[in-house]
Amino acid sequence: MKSFILKIIAFSVCLAVPPFILQHIYDNAACSYDKTWLYHEISTAYNDSSNADLIILGNSRGANYNVEIIDSTLSLRSTNLAIAGYPFDFIYNIMYKGYSRHNRNPKYIIIDIGPWVFFHDVNPNYRIEFLPYIDRPEFEFLIKKCPELTPADKYLPTKYMGLVSQCITNYINFVFSDSVQPETQSGYQRVCFGEEKFHPLENDSDKVALFISFLKECKAKGIKAVMICSPMHTVDACPHFDMKKFTEMVNAISAKEGVPFIDYTRLYGSDTLRFSNEMHLNSESQKAYTHTICKELKSRGFIP
Repeated sequence: MKSFILKIIAFSVCLAVPPFILQHIYDNAACSYDKTWLYHEISTAYNDSSNADLIILGNSRGANYNVEIIDSTLSLRSTNLAIAGYPFDFIYNIMYKGYSRHNRNPKYIIIDIGPWVFFHDVNPNYRIEFLPYIDRPEFEFLIKKCPELTPADKYLPTKYMGLVSQCITNYINFVFSDSVQPETQSGYQRVCFGEEKFHPLENDSDKVALFISFLKECKAKGIKAVMICSPMHTVDACPHFDMKKFTEMVNAISAKEGVPFIDYTRLYGSDTLRFSNEMHLNSESQKAYTHTICKELKSRGFIP
């Protein structure tokens, strides 16, 4: 009987070990793949120990702020914690709180804010690229927001069941990433909106409450915060959103919480030479825009 039990145990180990090893190899391969933007952005913030004087929060439009120009112009040490594609609860819980674990409080925070920052995120759908990271502490908030992921996905080699072909493709992409040259695009690319339609963007009251709580938190810690809406293409982007409702809401928050709101939505109008697409400035305009922001913050006395 004892011999039989030992054989069962040995057989179970032989079945379990290879999947664990393969899962571990793939997880580490995916996490090392620098084109996996989600992990790269989150892990960078989580492991940042720069003790910056100024931090930038926001989504992909946070790239509009050139930290080198900010540092040289304002004599500060700054870091950009913007994360592409996520609303404020992700920005706060993953990027800001992750960064705060290893750093002193900054003196200043720029919050790039847009009409989608409080949008109601119903049933977020995560791709296979998310799976390698579910056992990493910096992703804890994402795990909680993803009800289809269970403890079995975290502790057992089952999370890639039924996804073998995708895993093989992703692993090949990782192994041969150096030989794959990404396509480069220049000029204005109208890509953000596939069809002409209006987005009223239902706000999530919990996200709005969290944002207001964050502003109060900044005030309590002696951190000077400023809300900025960076430029949008006034023809190809602004008409898709209820900008009036958005600016009214942010102005009300600004007045109540005593946090400045600088609205640069229409700074560059519909000048396509300034934009890479409807929502994002091109690299040269990002530099010019950053100089404008630095000058504005100095003139307002926000930064001495």
